[in-house]
Amino acid sequence: MLSKGKKAQVTLFIIIGIIMLTAISIYVFIRTAQVPKDEEIAHVVIEVPTEFQPVNSYVENCILKTGKEGIEIIGHHGGYIDLKKWGITSNNMNPTNTNAFRFNPDDEESGIAYWHYFKSDNSCETDCECGSEKPFLLKKDGAPSIEEELEDYINENLEICLDDFKSFRRQGFVVEGLDKVKTNVDITNDDMAILVEYPLRIRRGGSDDKVEKFFVRLPLNIKRIYELASELVNSQVDYSYLDRWTMEQISGFGLGLDENRLPPTAANELSPGKNPVYWKKQKVKEDIENNILPLYTPFLTVFNSRNYADRTGTYYERATLPVASASGYSYNNIDINFNYMNWWPIYFDITGRGVRGGKIGPETASSSFFSFIGIKRYNFYYDVSYPVLVDIYDSEAFNNQGYHFYAGLEANVRNNKALNCSGPGVSLIAPPTGSMFCDVNQGCADITIETKDAKTNRALEGVTVYYSSGRESCDKGFSKIKNNMAIVEASLPQCVGTACSLNAVKEGYWTYPKRYAVRCGDYSSACINDNVLCDGENLKIELEPYRDNDIIVKKKMMVKQGQGGQWVFDNTAHDLNDKEYASIMLTKIKESADEEDFIVSSIYYGNESAIKLYPGIIPGRYELRIDLMYKMGDDEKVVFREVEECSGEELSDEKCVTVGPYEFNETMIEGGAVLNISITKDMLDSYNALTFYALSSPDIATNYDVLDIYDIEEMGKTGEYSKKYKVELKPTAS
Repeated sequence: MLSKGKKAQVTLFIIIGIIMLTAISIYVFIRTAQVPKDEEIAHVVIEVPTEFQPVNSYVENCILKTGKEGIEIIGHHGGYIDLKKWGITSNNMNPTNTNAFRFNPDDEESGIAYWHYFKSDNSCETDCECGSEKPFLLKKDGAPSIEEELEDYINENLEICLDDFKSFRRQGFVVEGLDKVKTNVDITNDDMAILVEYPLRIRRGGSDDKVEKFFVRLPLNIKRIYELASELVNSQVDYSYLDRWTMEQISGFGLGLDENRLPPTAANELSPGKNPVYWKKQKVKEDIENNILPLYTPFLTVFNSRNYADRTGTYYERATLPVASASGYSYNNIDINFNYMNWWPIYFDITGRGVRGGKIGPETASSSFFSFIGIKRYNFYYDVSYPVLVDIYDSEAFNNQGYHFYAGLEANVRNNKALNCSGPGVSLIAPPTGSMFCDVNQGCADITIETKDAKTNRALEGVTVYYSSGRESCDKGFSKIKNNMAIVEASLPQCVGTACSLNAVKEGYWTYPKRYAVRCGDYSSACINDNVLCDGENLKIELEPYRDNDIIVKKKMMVKQGQGGQWVFDNTAHDLNDKEYASIMLTKIKESADEEDFIVSSIYYGNESAIKLYPGIIPGRYELRIDLMYKMGDDEKVVFREVEECSGEELSDEKCVTVGPYEFNETMIEGGAVLNISITKDMLDSYNALTFYALSSPDIATNYDVLDIYDIEEMGKTGEYSKKYKVELKPTAS
């Protein structure tokens, strides 16, 4: 029997034992909880003998290289290696009618998956729905996943990098693969852990060993990027910020009744003696494609991202998206850009009681009552869909090499409102009615139309010919090869005067519509005229192919001759530096009133050797506009120094004030060019590149140390200097 003292001593030991056991259990639990999954993977990697370490390092480097290649491909396609494998397709002519769009319309492999889009046809009226091709991040959540896509890529491409270990064989190594590559990718909170099981038997001299597993880390936080892209998608689903921003721009550019602006969504005018305002439907579409979406979509920004600019004013506030990370990530070192390129065709329609085919005007056109009292009502309803490229750029990824991740979003407006995926897609407002013009039974003059390539003078098949009158256009078939000619045999209805026109359409070509009168019966005297078509006549239509010449932009400078000196033109052409970029726009000057608008534009960055203008260029006269921009670095600024202004005749009465200084610390307009130019067939067909010249005034690199407050005026003299030096600024071919 134990005494009280001994009992107490035993009890104390038991208590101490329980405490120690509990402490050990807690320690083991914490250690287990803190060991990341990738570290567990790393622990199973077999140690490699020193003499075979070069082979091990070689394999690991190939895993890194192949993994980096794979994740970059995944980033460029919205989370996929092979879009077609998952039934994701693109259409360069109708990018909003598929579940992906092409960054380069001519490259079928440049598809980017939509993470949110209108899944139904653009003209859907009932039972419409939206869709998403957003992949999962982790394979445990389902397929497709970014983890599994990268695993498959490494499995299929690692051996290409290893190149059968040829370099080691020359050194006396014998390396034999015993099984196929099997990759396991784990995306962590900070990077990507890659374990590759690839059993190798390595022999050299008398040494023989086996290595089965290899482990590397990819220094890329793809989880943070994926979460950010997902939040941007969720915001679009919940708040339709792309659609609302689109309508804000359309409404803004529709203020004021002006044929050079957009048709207004709602406007009334009481002016009995004033002519109504009219617009062309095609021009409205092209204005949205070329002058609004490319310029104003990039205004969208994410609050506190790396490229977020703290801009004041409600306009900029509406373009700012507040996005917070559910995992506590910071996005202040991530660039987020929203882009629309004008080589992506938009879906566009505009309806209203004043819309008649391709002509848009007020209700006056159909109401004698409104005309009598002078009221003109302009109420129009826009339907617009277009792709938006969300570019998320982590400059610190891959040890500051940088990484781009693209996600596709689709903006959708119907009847001036954000499209409701669960409701009707389109509601027609006062649709126009048709006539008998396109009735096949109305044809009375059989015409043979030959189509040719204007550049090569060869027969051009597959050309669709349209015959139009007013708001109606009739498809008369497409040209086929017959007797070494490409012809369309069409039967046209009678059309008197100049009310009707013929147009030919083929992808990759431009044509000039021409008005014709069509006579049925015996009008032999009238048929002599070139603009009159009669039964049995032959007609030749030449189509101009778009040329894809390289486009280069260089600058010629206005140089200041010292502090307080004069500005002098320097005709020497200089390359743009890495901080400069030029927005270039070519608007074709029409040769006739029937000719469609032709506008091409793009952005040339100083670190590029050349760019292309989509869909290309054709010979003709153009209005050229170049805006030359200078993008400041993080801590960079341009200072226009202060100037002392004095007044008064006598020294005692003289009063002096200091004007300035003025600083620029954001992107600033450095100059440009505005002039009419001619681009000839010889320039396009005999040379590979066209060089356009922008006037740099003031040129930052040359004049930064001599600028004063008066020199700000130089920034507004682009038009004046363009006229003065128009000969020196004309483009050249090389």
